[in-house]
Amino acid sequence: MYRQFAKDINQLDSAYRVLKITLTTNPNQEMLLEAMIRNLQFQSDLLNRQLLIIQEIKQKNKGYEKSTI
Repeated sequence: MYRQFAKDINQLDSAYRVLKITLTTNPNQEMLLEAMIRNLQFQSDLLNRQLLIIQEIKQKNKGYEKSTI
């Protein structure tokens, strides 16, 4: 699961870098800025999902530890 997360975040980051590079030469900067914002929102969503997964795993581990004591 972590490999897929890393792959997805790397793809989004690469796409963002391309958008950022083309910003200065693109005649439609408004559209490009909107695409950059959407990309950052996707990155934020992905990171939030990863954080939730980590927190759920930690909670389950705590529950398991308490039940084995």
